[in-house]
Amino acid sequence: MILNSDGLSPERLASLGGIAKSTVYSILNRERPTTQRDVARKIAKATNRTLHIEGDKVFFEKAEPGELIGELSALDSELLKRLQNLLANYSDEEKKILLDYGLTESVSNALDLILSIRNRTVEEVSGVISTISPQTPNKKTPLVNEAAIDISTIDQRFRRIWDRAGIKKSDKIASTRDLLRNTGLPKLIYTAYNLEINILNPAGDAEIRWDYQGVNVGDELILGELKSIWFENNQIEDIDLRTTADSKANLNLEMIRDYENFKEFFVRFPEALQFQDAIRFAYQYSPQRMFTQNHYWDYQVLNFTLNSKITIRHNKQKKFKSCTIRKQTDRGLISEPNANLKINATDTEVEITWMKYLPEHGRKYRIYWDFEE
Repeated sequence: MILNSDGLSPERLASLGGIAKSTVYSILNRERPTTQRDVARKIAKATNRTLHIEGDKVFFEKAEPGELIGELSALDSELLKRLQNLLANYSDEEKKILLDYGLTESVSNALDLILSIRNRTVEEVSGVISTISPQTPNKKTPLVNEAAIDISTIDQRFRRIWDRAGIKKSDKIASTRDLLRNTGLPKLIYTAYNLEINILNPAGDAEIRWDYQGVNVGDELILGELKSIWFENNQIEDIDLRTTADSKANLNLEMIRDYENFKEFFVRFPEALQFQDAIRFAYQYSPQRMFTQNHYWDYQVLNFTLNSKITIRHNKQKKFKSCTIRKQTDRGLISEPNANLKINATDTEVEITWMKYLPEHGRKYRIYWDFEE
């Protein structure tokens, strides 16, 4: 998928291609059996791809680097003009630091750097540059003070890195490594996060399946991930925690805490992930009486994520009433604006799909749904 490959949000793709957001969402939600050729051409142009149409199938191919030199040179020229205006606010010493960093060679990284150095002293900026320079790999000066990490600022910079067209995925991964280095934040980012909750009957018995696609953006090896799950009602019987049949990885699930209302386990990968290594892994379990009342699900973003999708199917044997998405803030739970919700309901059950691109790191989202009791 182009969005996964380039790290673009639907809104950004719509803006780059001059396409209505509703059109992009309808394609993603598979509500359109066909797509107009003009729309396909706009998507290709916006993402620096070539377009091939064979019968009723559309193929997008990434342009070779040589084909983009002219466009990138023009882009760099325009960005450098804008940078000249931005640099007017900085001292000669700060300008020298930016140029030493490689302004003309990496315009996008320089833009991120400019946005990050406001209100910092020249000494602090020098510390940042010496830390991320490949010529000084053993410097111990931290990129950010771990005791005072501004998660929102890091999250915004993560979005700028990934929601940018025309940049290779490997370059985005390298920029993310520099961003997260020495922060203590998770270095396994999710390029795709999918959760399916199938509630099978009015008693609340369910099948819950998690599917992740991730990549290591850190310098250290990643052996696996620690996961935890909780239950509305105590699970006296075995929940049958297992890997899925179509999982791409041969996982080993190691139980650490095993209580009737809470489980914690380690998902050990077949091989340790090195920098830039990618993995897809999935597991599922079958709790009983999990959804009996107060129907909601909390989604807390613990890893930086590009694309997330949560699907809830509930056989309640009652008529569906409503669904809302809220997120937790300093002001409490507030409604999620313009939530990309798709709802299919009958007189006895409902299927809810919520897609969120670049969800805010550390944020907790809550999905509420109810029926006419």
